Amino acid sequence: MKLRFTGENPPLQYLEQFPNWSNAYDEEDEDDQDETTLKPHEEQHFIDDDVSFTAADLTFADGAKQVALLEVIACVPCAIDVYDKDDFYLRNRNYPTERWETMRQDWLPEDERRKEVSFDDASIFPLQVRSRLSREKGEHIHFQIEANGFATKLG
Repeated sequence: MKLRFTGENPPLQYLEQFPNWSNAYDEEDEDDQDETTLKPHEEQHFIDDDVSFTAADLTFADGAKQVALLEVIACVPCAIDVYDKDDFYLRNRNYPTERWETMRQDWLPEDERRKEVSFDDASIFPLQVRSRLSREKGEHIHFQIEANGFATKLG
């Protein structure tokens, strides 16, 4: 079975077996695939520089736990898609300031938008993020997003 997901994240059920995902750019010309198509990355034991997305576990301020797909560029986190039952919301980091931002999808019809959250939500922030796999050198991606939007690296 060839696992490919175009225009959407892989369903939660596949993240246990395949924590690492990459863009299937080499398959863009295939039917029903484009630059958004994701496939399981060839490396599933650690996060290498070619991984585009990796599974992560989140711990919310209220102690609730959730699964996320962490977008990475050369092992540096740049976005978080939080699986929230059948819905999820996006957290995105602003590179010039290194501050994480909530993302409002104004370009989509309201019923298709991901849930928007506020940094004022004390049940969510501070939010801890920890990749399920480690980087090639053995260190997990592990940080906490504070209520001011800035991240603190955790050990």
